[in-house]
Amino acid sequence: MIKKLFILIVVFLATNFYSQVKNKNTFKPSKIGILVNFGTNENFIFDDSDYTYSTSTFKGQAFYKLGNWKNLNFELILQPQVQFIKHQLINEQYVLPNEEDYLEKRKEFTQLKNINLLALEFGFATKKELVKN
Repeated sequence: MIKKLFILIVVFLATNFYSQVKNKNTFKPSKIGILVNFGTNENFIFDDSDYTYSTSTFKGQAFYKLGNWKNLNFELILQPQVQFIKHQLINEQYVLPNEEDYLEKRKEFTQLKNINLLALEFGFATKKELVKN
């Protein structure tokens, strides 16, 4: 999966080829970026002994200038992403006996779950220049 993600990023970055005559392209991003994020519940703020949770996020970012108005600049942000999530309930007593089919739910929820998420996010940014330099 990491190989496919690397190939996707290389192809995304390689799409900025120019010829001798440059035509103004409306769909060309003004900035591109990559965001890599790792998270877990096992840290000094949110450590919970009832479950374990970890996530890895890989996100591409493309910023498109939409224009400006007065002192404001507007951008559209396109962010395709892939997330790899692992979740497991450790404390089976978290599922209470008064719930329907609680033994089956305990068995299901205490199994390690791997979740893969593909998403496409759209963002809108408004920027104002405060200082010229």
